[in-house]
Parts: sequence; C-alpha cells; structure tokens
Amino acid sequence: MEEDRIRWDRRYSGAEFPEPQAPEAFADHPAIVDALPHTGRALDIAAGTGATSIWLARRGLDVCALEISPAAIDLIGRGARAAGVGSRVETQLVDLDDGLPAELRDVDVVVCQRFRDVRLYPSIVDALVPGGIGIVTVLSVAGRDGPPGAFHAVAGELREAFDRPDTDVLHHAEGQGIASVVFRRTVR
Repeated sequence: MEEDRIRWDRRYSGAEFPEPQAPEAFADHPAIVDALPHTGRALDIAAGTGATSIWLARRGLDVCALEISPAAIDLIGRGARAAGVGSRVETQLVDLDDGLPAELRDVDVVVCQRFRDVRLYPSIVDALVPGGIGIVTVLSVAGRDGPPGAFHAVAGELREAFDRPDTDVLHHAEGQGIASVVFRRTVR
C-alpha cells in the first residue's frame, strides 16, 4: 500500500545504522536464545532498521529481511555491510498486505516484531521447517493504560494463534502493552 510505504520511508529516511539487537521476546528470557540455531535461514518480517536481521546474521544465519520501505531496505543493506554481514542479509521490498511471498518457505527462524496482521499468523508457522523457531512480538491491550489502538492484540491472541497441534510454545508473555510468543514448529 503506497500510504504505508510513504509513512515508513519518512520514518527511516536519514536514520542511523542500527546496533544489532536480539529479538525483543528475549529481553527477559535470555535462556531462550539457546533454542536458536547458529546456521540456516531466517526470515525477519517487517524488519525496520534491520537490527534483528543483523543480530541473526552475526549469529550465523542467512537472513531475508522484508520491508515495505525502500529507505529501510537501504538502511538494512548499509547496516549489514558496516557490521560485516552484508553477504548474509538479503532484503526484499514487500507489501505484507499481500501476505508473505510464497517462495519464503523452509526457514529455520521467523521473527516478526511490532507488526501485527492476524492473517499472517498461519503463514509464519507454515514458513518454518520442523524444528524451526518462530518469534512474534506485538503491541497488546494487556497491561496497557488507555484505549487500545487499531494494531493492539487482544489478550491471549498470540497464545491462541501459535499454540497449535504442529507447534510447541516455548515462551509466552503479555503485559505493559506488549505480547510475545516463542514457539517451535514440530511437524508439517
């Protein structure tokens, strides 16, 4: 959607290279980091500045970072090269309103932070290989003061969406306006 691209281009134009940053869901539970592989393929959905893409690439994963903003795509590429992982980070300009690109399957890690589209939840699981790890963090009504915005998840949304017969939930938390889930894909 052109309106989204323009809004995010404004935000990322002139932004600085990001410091590599582990997925947000690990902030209070660093032991979960051990569940992530050191090799394989990762998908970073709505990658923003690329801080998590670069962190994953430094860990040893080959990362595909999806963004709607050409300015963000440029920033991710420059940041990855500056961090010495330019060959490990591929970028794709994608409008996620159209869903995940069909060719992005059989990945070992999927990260989606601060981007909420419930239509993508099944695709996030489907993109993973058995044993793959999914990490999703969204704005939430849980523990939030004031009225929720259009992009806030209802309480329990992530647990319900990702606690499926083909997944094992490794971590789930809600509070202070944020919800996160970390899960492992068990079977196809």
